[in-house]
Parts: sequence; C-alpha cells; structure tokens
Amino acid sequence: MSLAASTRKKVKNSPYLYDALRAGIVNYSAAARMLDLEGEDTAISVSLQRLSKDLSPLEISSVDANITISSDEIKQRMKILIEGDVDAKILSHLILVCHMNDIHVREASIGNGKINIMVGWKDGPNSLRLIEMALLSVPG
Repeated sequence: MSLAASTRKKVKNSPYLYDALRAGIVNYSAAARMLDLEGEDTAISVSLQRLSKDLSPLEISSVDANITISSDEIKQRMKILIEGDVDAKILSHLILVCHMNDIHVREASIGNGKINIMVGWKDGPNSLRLIEMALLSVPG
C-alpha cells in the first residue's frame, strides 16, 4: 500500500482529524507525527495536504428543533427530547459535546425525528443549555 493510501486510511479512521482537515485547521507536521505511519513525516505531511484538498469543506449549520426536558424521579435521571430534522450525526455531535463538558450520557436513542438523551439528575439543566448551544453549530 502506498504512503498516500496508508495516510488516507488512517485519516478515515480518525474522525477528529478528518473533520479538522475538512475545516482547514490542521498543523500537517504535527498530524503526520501523530499518525505513526512508516515513512518520513514530510512525505506524510504532503499526503495530508493533498488529501485535504480532495475533501469537501466542513460546513457548520444550525438545527431548528424543539427541545424539552423532563425528570424521572425514581431513576434520578433527566430526559432531554429533541424533535425536528435530526439524524445520527447530530446525535453523535450532542454526545460529544456532553462528553467534552464532563456530562455522562446514560442513554441515547434516535428515531422518527426525535433524539432522546438521558443524563444524571444534577446534569439536566447544564445538559439542556449545552445541547441548545450545540444545535447552533453542527458540523455537516
């Protein structure tokens, strides 16, 4: 397998690097070292630069959704319901935002234009605010 093909394969298995390349915010030399491929870092860096030119640009959009929160006092959980034009990529984004803010998502599901996210009792209000903000900048 060529170095370019190996680089492409590694990038496809690293969603954060993939999106960063699409956004044009990558330090190619640092990314080349991070990928841990056999080959010179300079050549890997050039492969990354070429790959980034072939990728579609990362677009950020907002999602118009109705958000409600309810409590389950028995299980001590808060349920956040997001209704609208939602999909698995949006759910993934919301889980990532919760994770980045140290909020443990206990359960999550998607179907019929709805996303359900269950968080701990105390995390409910913060989760609601984070999700509202996260829906304003969803990577496409």
